[in-house]
Amino acid sequence: MEGAVGGPANDPHPADRLDIDRLQAGLHTHTFGQTLRYIPSTASTNADALAYLQQPTGPAAAHGTVILADCQTAGRGRRGRAWHSPAQGNIYMSVIVVPEPGSTRIGPWLSWIPLFSALAVSDCLSGCTGLAVSVKWPNDLLIGDKKIGGILCEQTTTADRTLAIVIGIGLNINAAPDSFPEELRAGATTMAAEAGHRLDRAMILADLLLRLEQRMD
Repeated sequence: MEGAVGGPANDPHPADRLDIDRLQAGLHTHTFGQTLRYIPSTASTNADALAYLQQPTGPAAAHGTVILADCQTAGRGRRGRAWHSPAQGNIYMSVIVVPEPGSTRIGPWLSWIPLFSALAVSDCLSGCTGLAVSVKWPNDLLIGDKKIGGILCEQTTTADRTLAIVIGIGLNINAAPDSFPEELRAGATTMAAEAGHRLDRAMILADLLLRLEQRMD
């Protein structure tokens, strides 16, 4: 596992930091998350993943790599919208997917990745909490009519012209809803607020990565 230390002004409180050892101990995937980069604070995990794919190690080696942060200072959603990403115990993650070379199914498969990802997240959160988490196409995750997360899939071509996809996932897990900007409060909530207690992010992530990997097979 690689790590990088963010600036003190943006680092999450130690009590809210993700337990990486617990996550790795609970991980039962073949590739997803077996290479894990945890950054306490970063601008954007998707931007980090896209940059990682330009490194000379080769994109095939990057398949299944996960980049995690406790805080994003420039998180983003679809169409360049900002994604509120405070350091309060949420999930900000990007997963790198590299299709097998020569696959004749790449085109159709690519079009389904956002839906496969959203269904994996919905199944994970519903299974962990018993709450009904629905998918609003193309990339929103809801409890009732309130948003608890979103997905941003970005396609890129690496230096050796290999196709790769970055699946960005942002989930409101343990933040307090009243910490959201005023303009977001009416339409957003968190898993902890709906469940009535804080949730174990490490175990959610371990389950989510397994479900994502199974959906992508």
